[in-house]
Amino acid sequence: MESAKIMDSSEANTSHTPRSPHRGMFYQLQMILIVAFILATLFTAWTPASLLPGNLSERFAAVLAFQATETAAFPTPTPRPRPVIGVVVGHWDDNTNDPGAVCADGLTELEINQGIATQVKEILVQEGFDVDLLREFDQKLQGYRSLTLVSIHADSCEFVNDEATGFKVAAALSNQYPER
Repeated sequence: MESAKIMDSSEANTSHTPRSPHRGMFYQLQMILIVAFILATLFTAWTPASLLPGNLSERFAAVLAFQATETAAFPTPTPRPRPVIGVVVGHWDDNTNDPGAVCADGLTELEINQGIATQVKEILVQEGFDVDLLREFDQKLQGYRSLTLVSIHADSCEFVNDEATGFKVAAALSNQYPER
């Protein structure tokens, strides 16, 4: 039995391979480089700027500041055109002398329409629209294109009845959807 034990221990010694001398050297070299890198970083971080040659620290600072302020402006968004709304002012025309309905106090439908159209334009411009105030028979109306086209007419100064709403809706003659 003792001989078996001796063989087992000798087998254990032969199964273990000895280290190569090159492997230990490579490990030591690697450790030296890591320590050197850490020390160089620490010394550079705590070295006063006056010890660096010339204006090297100022040039480093300028390069770093330039890189920090440089912004990538690509891709630049293309601004969309503001949507346009056309407002036709009822009875506003230079060629005819038709002020529309005239109230008992002399106020005309044209004056009411112009006042309302101006207020509508101000509100729509504040909301981000471009607004065209157009005359009733304006030449620009031929082929006019906009998000919408509204015509303002007061029609009367007199009380009609409780059923009157104060507005009416009509489709344009050249409407693509006449059923609407």
